[in-house]
Amino acid sequence: MVNPENLTFKAGVAYYPRCAIFSGKIMFPLLIMIGRNDQWHLARACEELAAGRANDSAATDLVVYPDAHHGFVEPNWGTGQSVLGFRLEYEAKTAQDSFGRAKAFLARNLGGSP
Repeated sequence: MVNPENLTFKAGVAYYPRCAIFSGKIMFPLLIMIGRNDQWHLARACEELAAGRANDSAATDLVVYPDAHHGFVEPNWGTGQSVLGFRLEYEAKTAQDSFGRAKAFLARNLGGSP
């Protein structure tokens, strides 16, 4: 698709993305946050993606929460549910930490204060 406005991203935040299927080059600063216990999208794939971007012009910040599962920012998952065989679980402290990191990252990359 042609971008008639020549619009570009200035920065991005990705919560538990599917890093394993990414094959392109990201041209903007990116913050990835994922749980080590995420069974749906593996943290290892995001670690490999971030390591592969070490020489890119735009930085990738990666936060892997050691005890978090997929869906850690979604309160509707409560103390945990199984969906299609994958564990989804809200984790309030992790969610709050991730929101603070996202806010600081965007302020740093877009200007303004967190």
